[in-house]
Amino acid sequence: SQVMPELLQNAATPDSLAATTTRLLQNPAERQRIRAALADVVRLLGQPGAASRAANSILSLLPSAP
Repeated sequence: SQVMPELLQNAATPDSLAATTTRLLQNPAERQRIRAALADVVRLLGQPGAASRAANSILSLLPSAP
């Protein structure tokens, strides 16, 4: 499921930006859902350094050099 609409490149039209912004401004429940989902993302990523931890996990799966 999507946390927040991604309005990238061709999807970032004035109409889509206006519609998304209006929907968020007029819908407190949707804003709260997004806040909760983002809090879950932060919790799942853990402490700072998630990219480094992920890289180390991947490296640990590779065979060692002889």
